[in-house]
Amino acid sequence: MAMYDTDRLREEFPGLSVHFFETVDSTNSEARRQYEAGLQGPALFLAGQQVKGKGRHGRSFYSPADTGIYMTVLMPVRAEYENARRATAKTAVAVYRGIRRITGLPAGIKWVNDIYLYGKKIAGILVESLISEGMVQALIVGIGINVTTADFPEELREKAGSLGRDLNKTELVSAVLRELLPELKHLEDHSYLDTYRSASAVLGQMVTYENSAGIQEEARAVEIDEDGALVVELPDGTRKTLLSGEVSIRIL
Repeated sequence: MAMYDTDRLREEFPGLSVHFFETVDSTNSEARRQYEAGLQGPALFLAGQQVKGKGRHGRSFYSPADTGIYMTVLMPVRAEYENARRATAKTAVAVYRGIRRITGLPAGIKWVNDIYLYGKKIAGILVESLISEGMVQALIVGIGINVTTADFPEELREKAGSLGRDLNKTELVSAVLRELLPELKHLEDHSYLDTYRSASAVLGQMVTYENSAGIQEEARAVEIDEDGALVVELPDGTRKTLLSGEVSIRIL
């Protein structure tokens, strides 16, 4: 049985070109190459394995063969960067909703872009903006979901987990796309925030983050504002707003 029913995805999402690779360096990298070669999108790139899966802040995303969903959506947009910046949180909401719909598992969102289950990261998101003429012209939205991945490298074993069940990957991709595509077409819409807040695995928790001087600070996550930024309260009662892309946080 094929890993994905690409014909079904093309039928379900008219106008979305679907590309599958048994092995690729990174679905995000492939999307960028095809965009630069003239593909405008919208397009979906799926891979059975990534050998150079990309994560945020230059990190890699472990992507062994056949055990996860490795996908990228190339979406043409014309947006101010401030609106495009919401795409990461919107994608997190779409992945969260898709996982909940297909599995019923109690996943949550760790600000800004990770999906957690039982205290471990099961999915990650990397959104890249393609900018020209001072505007974001397209978004490259990468999603990695650990479905049955179990044999993690030693440095990931305490942090990474998976859905832990074999499932129809096409069904899960479809569920995520049904949530994601409308969100990417309406970047200015804020309605995603209700779910983003209610699904948060961070709000109310003590976290550490690295400030602009490179110093680790501890604070309590108290709010997600209208732009999707995380508001934290320091021990002295002062509040600070953390913008996505600027920091990484760790739940204590």
